[in-house]
Formats: sequence, C-alpha cells, structure tokens
Amino acid sequence: MLTSPSSELLLLRKRYMQVLALSILILSSIGMVAVLVNSLTQRTLNVPAVVVQVVALVLSFAWLYLLFAKRYGVAGTGILLTLIPAYLISQAQPPVYLLTGTLVLLTAAVLARRELFVFSLILVIGRLVVATLLVASERGTLDIGVFEFVLPASSFLAFSLVVRFFTMNAQKVVEQNQRTAQTLNSATIIGRQIVQQTDAEEIMRRTVNFIRDRFAYYHVQIFLLNDMGDQAVLRASTGDIGYQLLQRRHQLTVGSQSVIGQAVLRGEPVLVADTSREAVYFRNELLPNTRSEFAIPLKDGDQVFGTLDIQSTIPNSFTPIDRQALEVIGDILAVALRDVRLLNERTRLRSESARLSGQLETLTQENDRLNREVTRATWEDYLGQHTNLTGVDLRNDEVIPAADWTPDLTRATRQGETIAADAVIAVPVMLRGEVIGAIEVERGTGSAAETVEIAQAVAQRLAVSLESARLYEETRQAAREEQQINEIVARYGTTTSVDELLRITLMQLGETLGAQGGSIRLGSVEDNANGGSA
Repeated sequence: MLTSPSSELLLLRKRYMQVLALSILILSSIGMVAVLVNSLTQRTLNVPAVVVQVVALVLSFAWLYLLFAKRYGVAGTGILLTLIPAYLISQAQPPVYLLTGTLVLLTAAVLARRELFVFSLILVIGRLVVATLLVASERGTLDIGVFEFVLPASSFLAFSLVVRFFTMNAQKVVEQNQRTAQTLNSATIIGRQIVQQTDAEEIMRRTVNFIRDRFAYYHVQIFLLNDMGDQAVLRASTGDIGYQLLQRRHQLTVGSQSVIGQAVLRGEPVLVADTSREAVYFRNELLPNTRSEFAIPLKDGDQVFGTLDIQSTIPNSFTPIDRQALEVIGDILAVALRDVRLLNERTRLRSESARLSGQLETLTQENDRLNREVTRATWEDYLGQHTNLTGVDLRNDEVIPAADWTPDLTRATRQGETIAADAVIAVPVMLRGEVIGAIEVERGTGSAAETVEIAQAVAQRLAVSLESARLYEETRQAAREEQQINEIVARYGTTTSVDELLRITLMQLGETLGAQGGSIRLGSVEDNANGGSA
C-alpha cells in the first residue's frame, strides 16, 4: 500500500509509474513476439511463456488504466507486485537478474510503505543469496566470479537504501512545507474574517470557532481583563463547554498558576507542551482531555488587555509553525479589537459632540431670543421716554421731523426684510435680530441692487450706532443721578438731627426729581396700626 504523498512527490511518482507500466507493456509485447517467433521456428507452442506474456500485457494495461483513473496507490502496489514475480522467476544471469532486482528495489523505495519495502528488500537479498549459492555450487568454490556477481548486486541494494532515505526525507520536507503553507493560509483566512467584522463580540466568537475548525483543536477561548486589571474574564469560548463556562462567568486571576494567568502577567506566549508534566497549568474539570495548551497575550502597544488560549488533546501538539501562525492570528485579533474599541469610542464622542452641539444650538437660540426680547423691551422703554424721537424725512434737501409711517416702512418693519418698490427702497434697522426702525429712500441714479446694498449696509451701521448712542445717554443719565445722590448724601454729614435729616432728604428729592409733593415715615405699618388702636 502506498503512502499518502504530497502533491509534488505525487507528480514524480505518477510519472515513474507511467514509465514502469509502459516499460512492462513494451517488454511484454516484445516477449510475446519472441515467444511466437520461437514457436513458429520450432513448430511447438510454449504455453507457459505465452501465459506469462499475456498476463504481463493484461496487468500493464490494468496499471495504465488505474493511473488514468488516478488510483495511484493501487497502481503503484500492483506494479511492484508485478515486478517481484518477474524478478523471482528470472534466470540467474547477471544482466536480467540485476535489472529486475534493481527495478524491484527502486520501485519499493519510491512507492511502497516501509513494510512492503522491507519485504521487497528481504526477497531481493534472499534471491541474491540463493543465486550466489547456486553459482558457487556449480563452480564448486566461491571464486572471484561469484564476488563479481555479488558486488554489483550489493551496490544496487545500497543504492536502493539511499534512494529510500532521500525519498522519505524529501517527502517529510515537502509535507512540512505543505503543512506550513496550509497553516499560514489558514491564518490568513482567519485574519481576513476577523478584520471584516466591526462588533467585538462577533469578532471573538468567530475567531475561536475559526481556529478550532481550521486547525482541529480541542478547545479555543478568549479572555479579556476586567476594569481593575486583576482578573482575566472569559469572553468567547467554543462548543457546549464554552457555553457553560460563559454562563458561570469563568475567570482566572492574573499571575495565577494557569497558562492564561501567566501569559497576561508575562506579556508573552506561554506553552504547556504536556499538561501532565508542567507546573504552570490549571486543570478545568469541564476540559478533562486537554494535554497541551498555548496562550497568546493580546496587546495594545505594550499594554496587555487579554489572551487567546488554545488547547489540544495531543501532547506536544503545537509545532513551531503552528505557534507562529497562532501568534499572527493573536496579533490580528488584538489589532481588530483595538480598532473596534477606538471606533466605538469615536462613535460615542461623535454622539456626545452632536448632543453638545444640539444643546449649544438650543442655548444660542435661547440667548438670541433673550437678546431680542431685551433689545425690544429696552428700545420700547427708551422710545416711550423720548416721544419726540419718532423720525425724520428728507424733503427738498432739508431734513425735518416726521412721525407718519409709509406703507413700505410699515412692511419692512413688520416683515423684517427689505422692500424694493418701484420708486423707493425700504430697509429694516435691526439690532440683535430685533427691528428697531426702518429706512426708506428713493432709488437714485444707480441700479436697484446697488441701492439695496448701500441701504442695508447703512442700516446695519445705524443700528450699532443707535445702540451706542443710547448706551451713552444711559451712562450720562446714570452719572447725573449718581451725582445728585452724592449731593444729597453730602448734606447728611453736616446734620445730626433725625428730624433735620428727614426734612433735608424730602426737600432734595423734590428738587432733584421735580416733584411737588412727597412723604417719609419711620417705623412699620404694624407699629402704627397698634399705636392707633391703643
């Protein structure tokens, strides 16, 4: 029975088997022709020879068909089992004998399993010993001719052993390279699946299942540190056992004598090749079949935030290439989890920023509304106190007071927007979003757009200037009032009588305010009411 070769060796072995099958077919055909010619010459049919050649032809066609059907194992074993009888029945003549023996050994070395190769080697050596003894018995002594026969055969035996050695080692190298490629390809596929996700829980769930399925491990799980950083908490696990561990909130202490605890503490991968011989191992009653374990810390820069843990039922299961591939997956997983965390943080900050922007916009709108109300109330109060300030008109190059409102002035004030009529332009005078007046001007020699632009600019500057003038007047009025108060208070310093203070105060207030009457009382209403009833 053939070994399970890698694809590269399979191609070479396939070609070797094709050459052998074709060679057997050609030799059998030549042998058949030779037997038939000999039979015609001697006028007698050599039946055994004909049967042998027919069987060889049929078998060669059968092996070619099996090769065409990609049944390489059966074909190779059949070819070898065809060569062995041919070798055993061959005549003890060195050319034929050595050729068939060499083909048997080379074929067994290249195609057969170890048991069949050893069997073939024993047959060849045994047949060689028998042939040597036959030659010696014929000659009556082990002369130089016997050694001339044995030495080439021995050389072919040594050659077959060398071929077997290099074939097996080449197979191991190819299989190792193929396993390396498959492992790295699996790591690439898993990494691609990881980076396509944007949810941390889904990333961890898919990662543990992908690793278990692609690498055929016993159990895979992911731990993340808690907020305190002293406990590694299970966040993803495979199978029913993983579900049970998640349900009971399984966690391990950082620095404990567990593979996970040590991986997080050290910040480097921790391998337990054989759990029965390692001190750093925590035996979980739900995972009794664990025989080797490998934990990879998950890092954000130099900061460890979790670990990827893989368990196998086979001791020494994690080869260097396996560990390398798993560490690559761990790095990809750590980056993916970090990116998701940053993405969630950015999303949260954007939401918070949007919320604050909404609040700021609301506050701004409320502030504008209050400013408009204050502005409107202030100017209503100001104009109520200064009833003579109603407006002015320009007539025949003369500015005269005026109080009437034209329709365009009224519309501009009520609508808070520029009114462009056929002959005039009316522009509202706005302060902090509140209309405090309006300007109406006839269209000049310029265009309507130019007139509107100039009138709006003037209205804006007029609003600011009016507010400044009003504030200046209020400031001067407040200064005058403060001066009058100070003058009244200054009189207090020269008076020591209560009655005189009351009299001075009332007289000064009357003069300052222009009042014709006034009163001052001391005490409270309750005191006067009680005194009046007594």
